[in-house]
Amino acid sequence: MTNIHVLIPSYNCAEWIERTLDSVQEQTFQPRSVLLIDDASDQLSYAQLALQQCQNRGFSYLRNAKNEKCPYNLWLGVKVLDPEPEDVIFLLDGDDFLPGPETFQRIAEVYSDPDVWLTYGNYEPHPVN
Repeated sequence: MTNIHVLIPSYNCAEWIERTLDSVQEQTFQPRSVLLIDDASDQLSYAQLALQQCQNRGFSYLRNAKNEKCPYNLWLGVKVLDPEPEDVIFLLDGDDFLPGPETFQRIAEVYSDPDVWLTYGNYEPHPVN
């Protein structure tokens, strides 16, 4: 069975973070772990909201003391998640969300093929209201 770990690097995503986390929580194939890294957002309201939303869902939350940028957050996230070599790390930006509840099920199916080591996806723009 494929273990999926979700890494969510974020910065100032207050208007999106609930939808992002909802889309992870609503998956039929549940990830082994979820880690949101707040890259020292300057929106204090975002930091408080992100922490509360993670706690309510049982997700892990880290907040950097200073803005470290994407490469550091990816390195830190992988280090904290501590996956096994065969595990999958799914990157989801803090202002993005999954298109439906079967996303991780599909990822698990794709990675059940031992010849698959890396995949990437595209995105669909979300209409602005």
